[in-house]
Amino acid sequence: MNTSILTARILALVYLAIVVGHCTRRDYFRPILNDFLANSGLLYLGGCMALVLGAILVHAHNLWVSDWRVLVTLIGWLALIKGVVLISFPGLVRKIAFLGNLGIGRAIMLAVCVGLGLLFAWCGWLA
Repeated sequence: MNTSILTARILALVYLAIVVGHCTRRDYFRPILNDFLANSGLLYLGGCMALVLGAILVHAHNLWVSDWRVLVTLIGWLALIKGVVLISFPGLVRKIAFLGNLGIGRAIMLAVCVGLGLLFAWCGWLA
């Protein structure tokens, strides 16, 4: 199995689990986000995790091609950048995080997760 298909399958599961969790247990996930933002140690740990996962993904899958595989590369780079931002600018993260608590921000995030989850599921298992 090549790296693109394996990564697409993993990302599909992650994105679809996020959607199911947020749609079925909204009251459970809102305090988690608030606790994460309030705790500097968790922000730092989350940044380290995003940085490492992004670096691994970029190292293993840095393909700039004109098909769906470029999305895997973009996810890797975005995770890498997210890690740097979480570690280096936690105050900025806290200031803009209120968008996730707004109804439109949450709806956009869930729509993006559904779209990416279904796309990666299609590419990983069905295509």
